[in-house]
Amino acid sequence: TREDLALCYQRFQELNTQVVHSKFVTGAKATYRPGSELVKLAGLDLLDSQAVDQVLSQMKQSRSPQLMAGMQEIILKWVEIMRTKFDVLVLPHHTQVVCMIICLQYIMAR
Repeated sequence: TREDLALCYQRFQELNTQVVHSKFVTGAKATYRPGSELVKLAGLDLLDSQAVDQVLSQMKQSRSPQLMAGMQEIILKWVEIMRTKFDVLVLPHHTQVVCMIICLQYIMAR
């Protein structure tokens, strides 16, 4: 199954029962919009080292809002460490990225 950011938000909204949490999901969606994923993986063979290089290049070139740019930098460092240490591409799932954004927004709102 491929990851789908729009479906990820749909599931968050379905699980969400409190209005206060809904604003954080809405805020996350405004920060990390469907169509602005960290990388585009469609058509890439992630077992091919050139494809992995393309993914890293995409992450380095991507322009994101300030909150996402900070997270993206952390994610990129993690991806590079995992590739160097274990020769494997490790990218977070959309749900993980959305959860991090929601947590950051909650912390900043306090």
